Amino acid sequence: MPNIDSEAGRRYAGASASERRIDRRSQLVEAGLDLILEGGVASLTVLAVCQQAKLSKRYFYESFESLDALLAIALTDVLSDVARTIDLADPRTIDTPAGVVTLAVEAILDAFDDSRVARLYIESAGYPHLLAARERAVAAFVDQLLAMITGRADSTARQIMLAQVLISGTTHVVAMWLNGTLALTRDQFVATLVRLGTETARLVTEPSVDR
Repeated sequence: MPNIDSEAGRRYAGASASERRIDRRSQLVEAGLDLILEGGVASLTVLAVCQQAKLSKRYFYESFESLDALLAIALTDVLSDVARTIDLADPRTIDTPAGVVTLAVEAILDAFDDSRVARLYIESAGYPHLLAARERAVAAFVDQLLAMITGRADSTARQIMLAQVLISGTTHVVAMWLNGTLALTRDQFVATLVRLGTETARLVTEPSVDR
């Protein structure tokens, strides 16, 4: 066993204090998602999450200042993973606007194959802290999409408007599709969004709409 004096560096069962905190944080998020699947966001309490994770409240507040914070982080983590998937994609699969949009839509739906995440996302519009996390993710996706389509770090107001309409609209219809409001197969849903996204990308790259 290594001789480490600092509390932060002390190891237990092969894991450092930092690694154990990360593991406990993950346990709590997973417990929260499990409970959301069972009873929805409204059913969550700090005590229930701790009991599900088999951890004390002390460890809950080590990672999260509140239940709202846990929920926002859970949703942010999922959407950040989607953005990371897009960033790490093979450039050959995203060399056209259709490729970019297809990758993005499939990455989002793959994340929501986890029914716990899907329910959290569906219910996010009804909770200010979750809606704020969702809106921050939308803003990040807008920047990511524009950079991939235009190859530039800066965008015009018109380009931002077009991308915002596409991404915001997509997040809304994804929630509708997940809760069964839209009677489309996954393939139909993806194909429709890809057509919409491809047309939006064409408009984004046009020099002007003044006609």
